[in-house]
Amino acid sequence: MVFKKTMLAILALYLITFLHGSSYAITSQESYSDGSEKSFWSFGVPRVLDWSDYGLAVGTSTGHLLVYDHHGSLRWERRLNYTSTWDVSWSDSGELAVVSLGPPGVLYVFNHDGALLWSMESEHQANSVAWSGDMLAVGADSLMVFDKSGKLLWSKGGDTLAVSWCGYHLAAIMCLGGPEGTWGVYVFDKEGSVLWGLHGFLDKISWSSKGDLAILETSDGVVYVFDHYGSLKWSKYVKEVEPSSLMWLGDLLAVGGRGGVVVLDERGEVAWKYELEYCVQAISSYGDFLLGVGLDSGNFTLLDSRGNMLWSYWTCGYVWAIKFYSDKIAIASSDGYVHVLDGSGTLLWKRKLGFHVEAVALHRGLVAVGGWDSNVFVLDLEGNVKWSSETGWVAHLAWYEDLLAVGGYSDLYVFDEEGSLKWSFSLGKVRSLSWSSSGLLAVGLSNGLCVFTKDGTLLWGYRVPDWVISLSWSGPLLAVGVAGEGVFVFDEHGGLKWFFKSTERNATIPWRVSASWWRDALIVVTDKTYALDKQGDVLWSREIYGTVIAPGKDFVAFGGAMGIYVLDEDGELEWSYTPPESVKPKEYYTKPYPQYVYCLSWMGNCLVAGDWLGLVLLFNETGDLMWSYCMGSAAFSVSVENGTITIGGDGGLLIKKIPLISEPKKMLLKLPVPYDKFNLAYINKTLLYMNGSTTIIPPQYLCSPGFTVSNETAYAFLEATLSSSAPIQLTLMTESELKEFTRTRSIGSKLTWTGKEINVSVQLDPGTYFLVLRSTEQAEVSYFIKAYESSLPSFEEARVYLPIGIVDYGVTSLPEGRIGYSYEYVETWGLAEIRELYATRPFDDDEMKHCLTLQLNAFLHVKAKSGWQVYWVQNIVILDTETKRLRLLNNLWNATTYPISMLNRQLVKGNGSIAKEMRAGDYYFYIVERWMDYSYPLTILLHLSVKMEDGTVRLEFGKSIANEPVELYDAVLLHVNPNTACFKVDPTTYPLSDLELVLAGPSGVKPKTVVERIDANLKLLVNINGELIPIPTAYSHGYITHERVKGVYASYCGDYVVRLSSGKATPTQVYYSTKTLPSMQLLWIRDPLDIFSGVKLIEMGRGLEVPIGYLIDLGNRTRLILKSYEYTSKNEVTLNWGRQYYISATSDYGVVEGIGWYDEGDEARITISPIKFEEDSKTYKFKGWEENGTLVSASPTYVFKVQFPTTLKAKWTVEGLAISTELLINIIIGVLIAITITLVIMLTRRGGALSH
Repeated sequence: MVFKKTMLAILALYLITFLHGSSYAITSQESYSDGSEKSFWSFGVPRVLDWSDYGLAVGTSTGHLLVYDHHGSLRWERRLNYTSTWDVSWSDSGELAVVSLGPPGVLYVFNHDGALLWSMESEHQANSVAWSGDMLAVGADSLMVFDKSGKLLWSKGGDTLAVSWCGYHLAAIMCLGGPEGTWGVYVFDKEGSVLWGLHGFLDKISWSSKGDLAILETSDGVVYVFDHYGSLKWSKYVKEVEPSSLMWLGDLLAVGGRGGVVVLDERGEVAWKYELEYCVQAISSYGDFLLGVGLDSGNFTLLDSRGNMLWSYWTCGYVWAIKFYSDKIAIASSDGYVHVLDGSGTLLWKRKLGFHVEAVALHRGLVAVGGWDSNVFVLDLEGNVKWSSETGWVAHLAWYEDLLAVGGYSDLYVFDEEGSLKWSFSLGKVRSLSWSSSGLLAVGLSNGLCVFTKDGTLLWGYRVPDWVISLSWSGPLLAVGVAGEGVFVFDEHGGLKWFFKSTERNATIPWRVSASWWRDALIVVTDKTYALDKQGDVLWSREIYGTVIAPGKDFVAFGGAMGIYVLDEDGELEWSYTPPESVKPKEYYTKPYPQYVYCLSWMGNCLVAGDWLGLVLLFNETGDLMWSYCMGSAAFSVSVENGTITIGGDGGLLIKKIPLISEPKKMLLKLPVPYDKFNLAYINKTLLYMNGSTTIIPPQYLCSPGFTVSNETAYAFLEATLSSSAPIQLTLMTESELKEFTRTRSIGSKLTWTGKEINVSVQLDPGTYFLVLRSTEQAEVSYFIKAYESSLPSFEEARVYLPIGIVDYGVTSLPEGRIGYSYEYVETWGLAEIRELYATRPFDDDEMKHCLTLQLNAFLHVKAKSGWQVYWVQNIVILDTETKRLRLLNNLWNATTYPISMLNRQLVKGNGSIAKEMRAGDYYFYIVERWMDYSYPLTILLHLSVKMEDGTVRLEFGKSIANEPVELYDAVLLHVNPNTACFKVDPTTYPLSDLELVLAGPSGVKPKTVVERIDANLKLLVNINGELIPIPTAYSHGYITHERVKGVYASYCGDYVVRLSSGKATPTQVYYSTKTLPSMQLLWIRDPLDIFSGVKLIEMGRGLEVPIGYLIDLGNRTRLILKSYEYTSKNEVTLNWGRQYYISATSDYGVVEGIGWYDEGDEARITISPIKFEEDSKTYKFKGWEENGTLVSASPTYVFKVQFPTTLKAKWTVEGLAISTELLINIIIGVLIAITITLVIMLTRRGGALSH
């Protein structure tokens, strides 16, 4: 009976089987951010499925949701979140619920047309959704049940991993009660009451059609089956497989895992078993009759209810999910496709969503991409497929010249750039690939390695105990990292040179062993991080920073679980980038915090990293994060070339172009205002030079040598002057036009000039050119022909040290194009106004831990009898930002022999002496031993000047600290017999001659200085022909200076001032000039009170901005006032202060005038009026002015010389008092009455005393 039902089901699937077609082309979903990056296959790989009458819903690893109709047409698509879509469920009425994992986990509910009905966010993760009628259960950081409108019906606290309905009974795997609750499976009724539960760390649940609930505990391999009421029917320890999934098949229970599928009957006994070599990833049933099994090998197998295999289908990826619907089977595979099959296993249609990219390799503008697909792809940088070839899964890719090596899971392939297979070799799974510089291909396998020539000849092989994880060539030496063992080093003929495991005798070696050559050292990660020389001797060892190694030009980078670490050649930590100790779950996805770095690569001086969350990070050399991007899922492989980054992973392919400093390519040949006062400065390279005469006899013609204008050039010109006795024709041809002309004698070029006199000046685009000269009659021709290209140098070294400040390179990027200019000057002034500054050097000793420097750096050019000499001159202030102390020093380097400085001790004289730096050579230095205390705000003025004196070059180093007068603290004499000497800004010299006032570290040794707080303004001026002007262009970063800083952002704040504040140090042009540069005047302000003393830079013709009338209250009604200023010399101003006193006067009557502040020595005039005043029949008369009770003046107007604060009081008298007769009588009567009363009292007291 079972067999008959199975056959009927298969027949039903056959009846409407059709093939809708397959989509194998890259229909890339591109996402752009700023135009410099493109992503392909960015939907991610399909992870979850649900199928209903409303369509096939597919959730992907990068947070996308797609709905297809039954024929494979995309109905709608939504981007849900930046994390994986974790579950999806259709309701009977067409609502689609979906959760993205998070954090934050988000629930979305759409209608069947894709309109969002409602949504909800969970603080942590969202794991599961399931409908029952109009009720929606959601498993997140709590268990929640909603109606279809989004109204919460009830909830239970506690993380919930899975939910499943049977009618109106809801089973949930959760920690009921919250963090302090108990994990288990709980069954609720529709009102939210707990019916029963099973405690423990349980993993899978499945309801049968009869209402039995199966529960799997994978850690112990035990299956429990309960009836609808919670009674245990049976339990069983499954030993036949390592269980990971379960599904009911009618009354039978299928348990899948590593080793296959075991099916248990109603009593828990084994009904049958289907053995499989790989692990079961997904399992699903079709009624009581069919069981679909998906493996991590990419196979999908359909079994009947007796365990017979009906057919199998390979998807080229992990089978993540299976869904039956009517006559069809949908399979979600990590190969990036959704496959839809009929009941016979025939492919109806499949759709490419994304691509699980395992490897990328970028070479000559071609991007090779391989992963869980049956093909390897080669794309251009725009994402167009140049070619593809079937190879099966691809894990490793490597280019050598025009050859691409492809390492798969069974074979090795080598193609040329056009996609032609050159050779292949069956080796088994390829674990690593590496080409040598001489074209030998090393291939790492699961138990050995092989080395081939580039034409496919096997040279030698070697068997090892485990996987060959890493391969690295250095000339003829091959380093081989073997999992759990150590590193073998062979010569190119297969001879074992040496083996390294650890410096510890009984060290435990982790499984992942890495090795990579860097310069002349081999970097090895086993139980520690080691640097070995080519003989295998240990140079240094450090802790393990990570197992992903990226060797760069100057540093080696490590990536791993803890983030990114960059070490120098001595093994010292240069910088690191790690997540904070405390990170909120959501921040892993919303902040640039690396989580287990999978891939790492240097691109010049920039470091690119990708992690398991799909986060792509780009750092500059000093560790500043310059750019980040989230691919949505793990980034496994990175490859870089010429400013282009390619990253591959579970989120597809990302191609990113990195313009560090974006500059227009066009160069202007005329300097605009205000740069027209300087000299035009370009570097010209001659491509063709012809000067002479010749005779042309038809039909002969003359053809010049070919010349090529490079793609990198900014400007190229052809200039030609020809004079002929007869008309001639000059034609400029490309290489293809010349071939056509040679064959047909026809002129296809539009660049043709004719006549007896020809003058040509034409700009050339990149390409290869030829000049053809011919005539229709014999002609005597004289000619001068020159082709050249002009360019401006890059003023960044291969290594950007990033001292930050205000810098002029003689290069400007204007809106209309680029210009190069040069100028000479005899002195420069650098002004710094610092309001706040605090720095630290994380790994330095205590003495320099909080130090940095302010440097005024210039290039001195001396023309001597022996030729031109160039010196690099530095005037420096060292600031200890912890103790608030500073001191001065200066340096002089011979840049003529750059990068090595050589100075003759006999030719350089000053306060300092000659020292030797190990790498840079000899240099002059002088350091002022005395430290000076300082406080904020702090003004620093640094000065450099040069002049010729008695056959020598005199360099002067000046300074002004905290508004002190400018002081010359060192003068250096160069005895070089000079003809001329000046400072110079010139982009065409080597090294490039710039001028800079920059903030930098205290020395060229590591590590860099981290500026934690800064608020400062910088201004830089030069004296050209007696005129002091600001530099016309300012960049934010220095050039030669090797002392680095981090955390300083430069911006323009007007008036040729650059502001430094806390932020990311980014090389950029801060300002350029469009109007005439102002002539500046340097003034020293002398203030007797030392309040406004200091150096001021003002524009010529503009008055000095001094706060006339500024007041200082001294107390006791005394103050100082800034009265005026006067020029005591051309560059000196003295401020004049005055003392003032307050004169006050009071009076009981009348009005007082003249009260107020008076200058010391002035006359005060205090008046009162009127001087008589009547009140209440009285007449008051002004008597005089009193001071401290002493009458000082009887005059109503008191005039006196002000010498101190004074307080006056008006004195008044009563004039002409008259008493009336009536008042006098009343007074007399009152007195008599008082006397009488007094006498009576006295007599009464005496009488009483006598009676006693």
